[in-house]
Amino acid sequence: MCPSFDDEQVAVGPAGTCGCEHAMIGKDAGRAPLREIQQRRLIRASLCDDPADQRGCHRRRAVRWFSVKAITSISARDDADSLAAHHPIGVSTGVFGDVRGVWPRLVAKACEFSTYAVELSALSEDELPGLIEYLVTKPRLSFRYVSVHAPVKNRVLDDASSARLLNGLPLWVRSIVTHPDTLDDPSAYRELGTRLVLENMDDRKASGRTGDELDLVFEQLPEAGFCFDVAHACSIDPTMGVACDLLDRFRSRLRQVHVSSLSGGHHVPLTEEDEERFAAVLDRCRDVPWILEAAPPERWLGELRSPGLMAIGETLTA
Repeated sequence: MCPSFDDEQVAVGPAGTCGCEHAMIGKDAGRAPLREIQQRRLIRASLCDDPADQRGCHRRRAVRWFSVKAITSISARDDADSLAAHHPIGVSTGVFGDVRGVWPRLVAKACEFSTYAVELSALSEDELPGLIEYLVTKPRLSFRYVSVHAPVKNRVLDDASSARLLNGLPLWVRSIVTHPDTLDDPSAYRELGTRLVLENMDDRKASGRTGDELDLVFEQLPEAGFCFDVAHACSIDPTMGVACDLLDRFRSRLRQVHVSSLSGGHHVPLTEEDEERFAAVLDRCRDVPWILEAAPPERWLGELRSPGLMAIGETLTA
């Protein structure tokens, strides 16, 4: 689990003349902000006893006590409530299995969700030639971030041949995501340079799951980026300790995030329980695109329709 101090008590009291309240812990009460405890952010003035007097909350002399567990729970809920508002956000075309391999229709469906980001998913090797053929026609795509998920199933080509084929993708494909456990010879993919992105694996796989296992692959592919799959990390360690370690080690390589829940090894819409569980680690990934690997949860649809997220002319059907 990311560091927390559930057994301590936190005091919320005046913070000088800044008008904000800080959370304080133990002998450091009066000095340490909440960000040093877990969320790295100040307790908002909304914690004042009287909401009408929030402007003057820094003048209060009384110190109110909260358990850190209670405060971090509030913070997690706040983060969970804002996940749907993340920008940029997009979807994997793998969500639309009913039109698998029909790339114009897959792109159209992805556009109904968002025109900002997309992952074009060619998980099966027989899908990749059709995707490359479609992309070399220079279709007019509105996405500002385009990634391709390389084949990890039904593979026939060796690594050298697969890397050459992937290197034929247009240069505006920013990231080429692959599973490290499927690479017999990782060094063959060096020609992809910074476009190659390695994804952390789930508990069904034999490697590529933890920081130590991924380190071995990154040593052979020093220019590769990192795709953080939060559901995969949770399957390895539900306390999210592995997730935190992955971000501690590879945050500088982070290129995109996969967001979903898992059920029976399959990606499913993000559950409310996982939304709260994942909030703290996802909050560390706010500056990269998030790709949904399952349909968006129904509770997100109102937020996803908001003008702040959707592009002009964009529509989303429930």
